Amino acid sequence: MRFAYLLLFACAVPVTQEAAYLDLVTKPVQPRLTEPASVSATGGGAGAGDGAETHPPPQPLQVTVSNVEGAENKIGENLIYEVKILNTGNGTVKIPWVPSPRDIEPAKPGPYEYWMANLAPRLVNSSGQVAALEAVVLYGSDAPSTMLELAPGHWVRVRAKTQLNLRGPGGLASFLSAGQGSVRVGAVWSLYRVSFAQRNGQFHETFIPNEQENRSTNTVPIHIVLNN
Repeated sequence: MRFAYLLLFACAVPVTQEAAYLDLVTKPVQPRLTEPASVSATGGGAGAGDGAETHPPPQPLQVTVSNVEGAENKIGENLIYEVKILNTGNGTVKIPWVPSPRDIEPAKPGPYEYWMANLAPRLVNSSGQVAALEAVVLYGSDAPSTMLELAPGHWVRVRAKTQLNLRGPGGLASFLSAGQGSVRVGAVWSLYRVSFAQRNGQFHETFIPNEQENRSTNTVPIHIVLNN
């Protein structure tokens, strides 16, 4: 009886484990051979390819910043960080998993559709203001090798880098309040369905965003050195 109870309990508890790890700091990125002449974004099916979904499906993902490298970081240098993405749902989730857009590009120029995920680090200062840093991008298509299936309870880790800088007047120095270099790092995972098609004799790209953003449930404190 006790053995049967333990077996039933074991079956009821979902298996949790790491499914994959991707190091975008060291992995080379191959650009596309054919770039679009123009791009646009839409909130629905308008402008999308015939096979595009109205919206990318919601993704039950939990995003956490698991590590930020370096005790101190200097303005203008690379910020290296690691993010954990966990499937908290009851079904399998597919996510884009190749860093090179060439991997989802057809052999001959022509219309196609693909998935694109943005992983964007964000800084939060002591006043609660938020500033976005440059994102890294992952791509996926109908080719199984470009998408990763994430079972319930499974997670992936992504190591990436971005330049520690902000655009606009004053840049990062003005973002840091009262001359203090202490901020916190969060991240956001966003999914898009993208249609690459011909329009007026030129290639045009249309982005259909997911209706939700997966924001990290935590932030990690770092110290930024203002002066070299």
